[in-house]
Amino acid sequence: MNNYLSSLFLIAVAACGSAFAQKYLTGELSGSYPAGEYSISGNVHVLPKTTLSFAPGSILRFENFTGIVVRGELVCRGTPQQPVVFTSSRDIPGAKTMPEAFDWNGIKVTPEAKGIRLEYCAVAYSTFGLSIESGSTPVSIRGAVFHHNGSASLTREKKMFAVKENLPVSFTWPEPPAAAPQTENTAAAEPVKKTSAVKTWKNTFGIAGAGIGIAGAALWLTGHLRAEHFNSLMIRPGTPLTTGNDYKDTRDGWVTVRNLGIGLFGLGAAGFAVTFVF
Repeated sequence: MNNYLSSLFLIAVAACGSAFAQKYLTGELSGSYPAGEYSISGNVHVLPKTTLSFAPGSILRFENFTGIVVRGELVCRGTPQQPVVFTSSRDIPGAKTMPEAFDWNGIKVTPEAKGIRLEYCAVAYSTFGLSIESGSTPVSIRGAVFHHNGSASLTREKKMFAVKENLPVSFTWPEPPAAAPQTENTAAAEPVKKTSAVKTWKNTFGIAGAGIGIAGAALWLTGHLRAEHFNSLMIRPGTPLTTGNDYKDTRDGWVTVRNLGIGLFGLGAAGFAVTFVF
């Protein structure tokens, strides 16, 4: 299939060689150009916020030291039978001179460029072919052919990519995000939700149980110490009866605090223990 497409490219280029009168272009260009043969005598600049395009069947022949500098958008949509060709000024069917690599500069896409789209295009006999200076610039290549380019056919951020001569290539940069993995059914995903809910439930009980247990232990210890203190005052020899009764009431109050602490400690310990049982 690739060889078939390559043959179509070569046949189409030869057929277009005599179909149009030569037209001369240079400088700042934008807009859509009809099918034809174009001679490029100086660098072509695609300015920011502008788009340059050539119709299927167009052939652009570049003089030495010329090329295209894209700061806006370059869009060329050819067809397998009528590709858009970027080539050397010496690439003319039947001419006495033969085209060679390094005959012209190539297509440079700057970091500020909006993007580039080449469908069924050919880039040949240049120095660096297609050079994309930024990895974030949108690039769409479909069925493009690169051949006889000197230093490289395709580079991005100064990194050279291997491109086979005369074989159509297609790619998109940046690459589309990978699709999220799909579960076979909702039942398969349900255990994950249950596990998450159980984990939340256990964390809540664990934290609450630990807090209640610590508070209960503090009340238990405080109540016990204070109750023992007033109990010793109550039974001390020579303590008046009225004062002893006050000490007894106070002691009983701290005993209640102690018992409350024991209850809270037991409740907190039970809540904390539940997280390990289930």
